Amino acid sequence: MSFYPELDTLKLNDLVTRFREKPLDGQEYSVAYYSEVASRIKQNGGDEFLEAELKRVADDEARLRAVISALTLKPILPTAGLQMHLLSYLQDKREFIVMEAIDGLWAINAKEVVDQVLTLRVHVSPYVRGAVLRYVRRLHPDRALSMLIEVTKDSHPIVRAVAADELGELGNSEALACVELLLVDENENVRQAAKTALESLRPLSNS
Repeated sequence: MSFYPELDTLKLNDLVTRFREKPLDGQEYSVAYYSEVASRIKQNGGDEFLEAELKRVADDEARLRAVISALTLKPILPTAGLQMHLLSYLQDKREFIVMEAIDGLWAINAKEVVDQVLTLRVHVSPYVRGAVLRYVRRLHPDRALSMLIEVTKDSHPIVRAVAADELGELGNSEALACVELLLVDENENVRQAAKTALESLRPLSNS
């Protein structure tokens, strides 16, 4: 269900106009709003517009995040420049831009850039470190288990929660004991992620 049903009937040109206007609910919700508009632009065949916007909105974090996210939604129209743009954002100083870029790289199946992504596994931002885990689990699952187990001891709960989520998705019973330890984590979100992961992992240990 959309948070912005007023967008449901808009055509591409109207959506483009909305994307260039101020967010409906103020700056506090700008990321959610622009992401909704950008995804609808994508659905209406506006890939060329979105890719052209990458440069125009480069200094506007909310709009740039929205464009990156929308461009990497399935189906993805392959362009020579998209992966290059995503790789350039790995050096961005804004943590959420780096995160969106890494998530975009796994979305476009950019397996060959793994070494560049892995340099960010020790990034200061837990959001970036979490994005690296998602990338590796999806595109290089053979390399993911040991990395995910290791970061269940990360100092930040966001990373520990992502580790639990991805271990559940990885579906390797070797992670069972490690995830069980997260059931008593000090953070509620980590405990819930561990509980959900164990619903997938425990049946594997009995098979």
